[in-house]
Amino acid sequence: MLTDKHLSINQVSKITGLSRQVIRKWEKRYGIISPERQENGYRVFSEQDVQTLLTVKSLTEQGYSVKNAISILHDQKSSQVNSIPSQNYSPSLGNSKDSQGQMNHYIIRLLEAGTNGDEQQLQNTLKKALHERGLHFLLEKVIRPFLKEVGQRWKQGIWNEYQEHIASITIRDYLVLIRREYDRTDSQAPLVLGSCLPYERHEIGLQILLLHLSMEGWKTAYLGASPAPGAIEDTVQRLKPKMVLLSVSTVIPFDQEPELIHELDRFAGKHSETTFYLGGSGLKELKDKLSLTNIKIKQDLSDIQ
Repeated sequence: MLTDKHLSINQVSKITGLSRQVIRKWEKRYGIISPERQENGYRVFSEQDVQTLLTVKSLTEQGYSVKNAISILHDQKSSQVNSIPSQNYSPSLGNSKDSQGQMNHYIIRLLEAGTNGDEQQLQNTLKKALHERGLHFLLEKVIRPFLKEVGQRWKQGIWNEYQEHIASITIRDYLVLIRREYDRTDSQAPLVLGSCLPYERHEIGLQILLLHLSMEGWKTAYLGASPAPGAIEDTVQRLKPKMVLLSVSTVIPFDQEPELIHELDRFAGKHSETTFYLGGSGLKELKDKLSLTNIKIKQDLSDIQ
């Protein structure tokens, strides 16, 4: 259990993904943290120490040197600015603070839970963030930066397959639960259908977008990850949505069935009452190769809001 002023260096190493050697080096060489010492001589770290380490780590991953990252951190604190002043700095753990500049401790607790494979703590932390701060804060200041860190840890081999899986699946299931609670029951509300392309299994970004649309007055329907070929067309014909969002995060769907998206494009041309969008990071490699007539291409589906 994460308790302020009672974290060992081993716990901090697991939560931050930094080795004990790096933590000691940053402490001694740069003085960015000042852990207290217990009577037995062991150092104990606070949540603020963890947040400081995560901020510097996030900045170094953006290309800053440790020295420059610390300088930015100090400037941020002294000016009480809530975001790092750089166009190249992505919203991540380094600026995951609320409007009062208070530390976003929810991400730290999620990292601890994910490191330990503790599904219950993951769920409880998500519920607590939603109850205390609301849905928008949960989505943009907790879930998005947390998932970015999960992806980095998986890519770097810091987290194993189980840790990545339990974190991602718990987030996905919780988003589904929230969407069902927030979804519109008004029969007059416009309907948006969200779906991954066949063979595409990355769905959390689409779940977040559907939740945002639900908050804006849309009624939502979700077909899921990797639907069977033909399922999107069948669902459109049955539900007659005003808008369809097709998500693709990899090039796998285009490699598996190159003609599938063109068949969907022809289908969209026969349903002028429905606006079709295709978006996601999987389009980066295809932006100059993919030509569609009836489906609108958006690199980021959130741009339609």
